[in-house]
Amino acid sequence: MLLVCLSVLAVQGSRQKPADWDEEVDGEWEAPKEEDEGFNHLGQGQGYNPPDQPSYPPPPPPEQYLSQEPDAWANSVATTRLWEVISSGDMDGLNAMIKVNPRVIHARAEDGRGPLFWAYEYGRPQMFKLLESQGVDNTVKDKDGMTPPDFAKGSEEL
Repeated sequence: MLLVCLSVLAVQGSRQKPADWDEEVDGEWEAPKEEDEGFNHLGQGQGYNPPDQPSYPPPPPPEQYLSQEPDAWANSVATTRLWEVISSGDMDGLNAMIKVNPRVIHARAEDGRGPLFWAYEYGRPQMFKLLESQGVDNTVKDKDGMTPPDFAKGSEEL
């Protein structure tokens, strides 16, 4: 019984004007309405559902594909490192690069090839499956008109 009385007093106490309320500064005080109960500190009611979170990593914006154009292809530290980790089969190295910069998977060297080309070229199915699952397009072409699957080393399982 005492617990019920305390909870009623607590609810009523939250409906009274705070002692430090200044009408000139804070405006006219209004007691919370019944339907205002149950709101959190962000003003979100009990029925609030947060928006869906994007999948990780989010798909690249359309302008990302501008790097797929030949005039954007260039050798860089990133493309060199990607080639090194893929050619050596360093899956941990590839995952680390993707974690630091998820968009690195779309990098293209000056010949138009990128990580997906190299994964197929060196017969790294675990790597090319990862890259394709992350959104790398396996139909893009290099400077010679070849696609990443064209580089598969004759293995039917690739």
